[in-house]
Amino acid sequence: MWADKSVFYQIYPLGFCGTPRENDGVPASRIGKIGDWAEEAGLETEYILCSGDPDSLDAVILPTKGVAVVDGTAPQGIVS
Repeated sequence: MWADKSVFYQIYPLGFCGTPRENDGVPASRIGKIGDWAEEAGLETEYILCSGDPDSLDAVILPTKGVAVVDGTAPQGIVS
């Protein structure tokens, strides 16, 4: 499967898109802010909504950069 030959990174940039410098224990989705940032930077941006909750954003894809930011929290997940 393609996932077995891929590299996955988990990157948590401090202060980016409003992330706190220390974990305050409060869950928050910042994927939308990453999409806003990408659009402001002039990057092609695709949004993937949750199939079970269309008000929830599951991923932002930057096709020209070969990058995707994905929400991996329950009930979502990345399946290989």
